[in-house]
Amino acid sequence: MTPRVTLRYGEGVYTIAGRSAEDVRDEVSRIVGSGQPGWLEVNFGEGRATPAHLLITAGVALSVQEDLAPDA
Repeated sequence: MTPRVTLRYGEGVYTIAGRSAEDVRDEVSRIVGSGQPGWLEVNFGEGRATPAHLLITAGVALSVQEDLAPDA
């Protein structure tokens, strides 16, 4: 099973393939801990994913959920 993470940021739902939720949380923590905004590369859209970047800063609400469903 290929790991996939689902993120909710603002009103949008985004995904990251090939990474664990723990890995993504660690990256977000490093960005916030640096005291500077940073970009997180994600995918947006159904079917064929479109690359997107989320601006991560302190105080921005973001949820990270590991998708444990098997590959289809």
